[in-house]
Amino acid sequence: MPRRPRFFRFYQLFFSILIISQVFFILPEINVSAESELKPLYAPEPGVSIGIPSRLLIGEDFNFTITFDNTSLTASDTGFGPYIDIFLPQSGADDSAGGEKEDGIVYDTVDYLGNDIRTWDGICNENATFTHPLTNLTATCPAAPAGMVTPFTWQYLIVELPFGSFVPDQPPAPVTVHALMSDYADLDTALPIYAQGGFRFGADALDNPSTDPPILGTRVMAETTPTLFILNKEYLWRESETSTGPNYPRQYRLTVDIPEDQTITDLIITDILSDHMQYLSIDSTSPAASGCTAPSSTVPGGSLSCTFDSVTGTDGNVDASITFSFYIPLYDAGGARIIPPETGGCVYSENDVSATADWDPLDPRDDTAVASDVLDPGHELEECSHTIQKFHEIETDVSPASYSPNDVIEYRHEFQVSDYFAEDDFTVIDVISDGQHFDSTFTPTLSIDGNTFTLGSAAFDGANFTVEPDYTPADPLPNTGTTTLTFYVSDEIARRNPPLGRLVGGCVPTGGTGGGGPGLYAV
Repeated sequence: MPRRPRFFRFYQLFFSILIISQVFFILPEINVSAESELKPLYAPEPGVSIGIPSRLLIGEDFNFTITFDNTSLTASDTGFGPYIDIFLPQSGADDSAGGEKEDGIVYDTVDYLGNDIRTWDGICNENATFTHPLTNLTATCPAAPAGMVTPFTWQYLIVELPFGSFVPDQPPAPVTVHALMSDYADLDTALPIYAQGGFRFGADALDNPSTDPPILGTRVMAETTPTLFILNKEYLWRESETSTGPNYPRQYRLTVDIPEDQTITDLIITDILSDHMQYLSIDSTSPAASGCTAPSSTVPGGSLSCTFDSVTGTDGNVDASITFSFYIPLYDAGGARIIPPETGGCVYSENDVSATADWDPLDPRDDTAVASDVLDPGHELEECSHTIQKFHEIETDVSPASYSPNDVIEYRHEFQVSDYFAEDDFTVIDVISDGQHFDSTFTPTLSIDGNTFTLGSAAFDGANFTVEPDYTPADPLPNTGTTTLTFYVSDEIARRNPPLGRLVGGCVPTGGTGGGGPGLYAV
């Protein structure tokens, strides 16, 4: 990192406000009325949806959900004996007729809200039939996925839900399937999963199929694609935002998750920095990179890239990583102000991340491959003339444990002013939600760590903050139940440190005159 000019003095601004509130839980008023109008009758309608990630790591365990619902529009259309049929692509993409390992997906266990439920399972080829264990009807397995070898083997799974009946107004029931993707699965070849809901007893509780046959829902499908690694980008600060200037260095962490026991070679991770971002340093790589190329340390933007000769996946979710530092300068790569000096405010920047690697599959039927992943954008960062964050913790925990009625909650605001701005009349407004009341026995406090001065934590003067409740018996009615707190920060600073009332950025001369170096301007 280049040496900073000696005529600069940098200061970092940290501010905090403490607020104490008390939590009250307010129950909404419930109005019950009877419908008088007649509606057409419908049969109960069993429906399911599949929740599964679009990409999954080859050879790793995973969970997905099948959510059951009665989608009838008529509240009285109760279905009896709800169940779900699931079809998993056991064969995968390759022919296993010669005794090779199948390279698809099979299930391990199933549960409803963590509780075991009754299941039946078996296998069938494409378009084959079997007798359903709950309905005694003939069930047909799906066709072979397009482009995959035949005969194709499906694993079917019949799940009996733990309800005697299911009404339309009942909350949907999510079933969790714990499954395994084969470590022979074909890279980037999508695998389909099918699901179908039903009511085994139909529209009444009797087992009378001749007059009230089982009701079958629509079969739905979702796909997941086997992938060799998953690339992620983490912003190692708060709320995807930052104040601008060198006093606010930030970090990104780029990570790659590789399937357990799979080995990739020549892994290259590349980050294209926004032209708003000034690169500072590569802080760490894990494992040690064989080489890295860094962007300019004086011109914003550029490309950062690191190469790893060989990485083998573990049971964790980070198998390779790069951490680097940057900050948001006054000017972008083209020489324009990043944040307009006349108005302040926030702007946004995005940057892309990509990774490539070579791979020799475990499956002898598959060829070596080049795998890749791209994040576009990798992250969106909000760059501001000032930023603020809100934190909370329980000050007094009244039984039961954790957040509950009559607990006392402490709130804290932390805010930062850009190195390139000086701000006056700084005011913080906080709205406490319905169900909480401000604790009038507590006086909020303010502390400042600013440019050339600090103020230790001390209570606000009563004239420099207001509390405006809007809940019964407050007038006028109706009301929102909220409380608005307003903190006149500049007035409090001026009271405790006269004649100052401004929040002055670390690159702004406190005397208020322009300077001769980067980041300084008249205020």
